[in-house]
Amino acid sequence: MKYIQLLLIYVLVRPLETQCIGQNLRAVVPHHIADTSQVQNTFIAWGKEEFIPIESMQLSDNNKDLEIITQGLNKYKLLVLSEGFHNCKEMMQLHHRLIKYLVEVHGYNTIITESGLPESRVIYNYIKGKPAFNNMWETGLSKIYSSWYEGRELIEWMRKYNRSNNNELQYYGIDIGGFYNNWEPPLGTVIEYLMNFDSDYANEINTRLAPYLNILRQNARVNYTEKLSLRQQYELALILDELVEYFSKNKKALVAHSNNEDFEWVRQTAVAMQMAENYYRNITNLIGSETKKYIGLNGRELAMANNVKWVMQQRKDAKVIMINHVIHSKTSPQIQDGVYGSFTPACAFLKHELQDSMFIVGMAYGEGTYWKQWQKKEKRYIDTISPGKPDGVEQVLKEIAKENFYLQWDKPSEGADQWLNVIQELRENGYSIKIKPSEWNACIYLNSVSPANPAN
Repeated sequence: MKYIQLLLIYVLVRPLETQCIGQNLRAVVPHHIADTSQVQNTFIAWGKEEFIPIESMQLSDNNKDLEIITQGLNKYKLLVLSEGFHNCKEMMQLHHRLIKYLVEVHGYNTIITESGLPESRVIYNYIKGKPAFNNMWETGLSKIYSSWYEGRELIEWMRKYNRSNNNELQYYGIDIGGFYNNWEPPLGTVIEYLMNFDSDYANEINTRLAPYLNILRQNARVNYTEKLSLRQQYELALILDELVEYFSKNKKALVAHSNNEDFEWVRQTAVAMQMAENYYRNITNLIGSETKKYIGLNGRELAMANNVKWVMQQRKDAKVIMINHVIHSKTSPQIQDGVYGSFTPACAFLKHELQDSMFIVGMAYGEGTYWKQWQKKEKRYIDTISPGKPDGVEQVLKEIAKENFYLQWDKPSEGADQWLNVIQELRENGYSIKIKPSEWNACIYLNSVSPANPAN
């Protein structure tokens, strides 16, 4: 009986121990580890024996390093490549090089990024040979990628590859719709589709949505919060719920009237806007409460995870590469500092279902420069990356090698695993996040980075 009581106390207390955010490394190390510096040194010594140098950031005819790095990766249905920060030139170039190799050698056929799902059909069509149009990049791709030459270059390569390979590659965004700015294009696509099938219902939905689209066709996230009353928010939610239900009830007839691909895209667009509204409303409603931001952000994570699962269902032979920010590629919930709070990442939801068919490559970087306030062209400027925490992830990796390298750490030696299972600080430019390195299967370390080149 006493043993059972002690076990219950351990089960109840242990999760709290792992959530001790804001304390130093020693405070969150398991009790049997007395010397954290020794833990780090053991991991560093193991890493020095195991790391694989990355020979080039750019496309190369010599891919001996990628041959070693990607060995065994062809068995995974979902391969996640983390973004250390969104506007890094070297990261985008390396992702391009890795994706090209994984497609050509290991049979990956679907690329997804942190961009709006409804809008991404523009790029989906473009890489399959449809002509470009004047504002294609801004319309079809989040500025995380469309603002930079390196981000567009990957899309252009996919288009070129498809010309010679029977349109084998597919592209999707997996974020909520509207780009946080304009809800009219995605919902307009839905209404246009319905007009060709049930014009009475399409006109009804269009009339009911019109007052909201007048407010949400620019600065959607801000205007939703500041210009819609609580009653209007719930009325909008009801309209979108009914719209998604309409697609579910009428699937057979809609597919027969159009085709399965068009139906799936339009229905998932409606779902994406439903999830966007839910995200905005949960951020907005409890103003003044610390809980509200966390609910909203977790809603976006769940939305991205659901969109990934939808993408994987669109073809039986799907082998998917996902590019996503480090915070979304984590697989464990933690209490994060700042806006994230009690946070459950998208990949935590995915890992729960995909288990061993998913492989995640994290990212950390040492030093260099980046675009500060990159979101607005007129305000952005180049700034120096702040030093990481003395015992942060990037500082430990820097001790392994002062060069670009890849380290697979899902099967570490005894002793090296202790550092991987301690909550660490990982820098993201001006702030840090919490992570247990073992949430990732492997990690890329970039020693020195620089800002991406702005696209014309």
